[in-house]
Amino acid sequence: MKKLFIMACGVLLAVSVSRAADEPAYSAEFKMDGVDYVQNVTDKAVEKTPDWNPEKDAKCPMLMSQAIKLARSEVSKHFFKASAWIVSDITLTKIGDGNKWCYEIGFDSPDENSKDDLQIIVLFNGTVPSVKKGKK
Repeated sequence: MKKLFIMACGVLLAVSVSRAADEPAYSAEFKMDGVDYVQNVTDKAVEKTPDWNPEKDAKCPMLMSQAIKLARSEVSKHFFKASAWIVSDITLTKIGDGNKWCYEIGFDSPDENSKDDLQIIVLFNGTVPSVKKGKK
């Protein structure tokens, strides 16, 4: 009976570890016209980004203007009039362990009557995780 209990605990531990491995390291969600969208960043994607310590490194690995261009390009793949969307905020966000960071570029809808806004993740190596319908 004791062996069965130990084996069952081992199986549960293995299942919980594999679920955790499937979890994104970081994600951003937003809603557009009532539809949920998400961007997921995997641990593997985080590992491929350069380290940056904002307290020690004067220069950020990616120019803000380049991050905006990359984010706008992702917006154009999914939504109309990407060039009309207005940059509303830019956030530096620490992701993963260590000195890994990304930009989150916020856009407001060009439609004055819309309350929709977007948050697009741009990793410091220039990767923009795909925007997908659904939740994480």
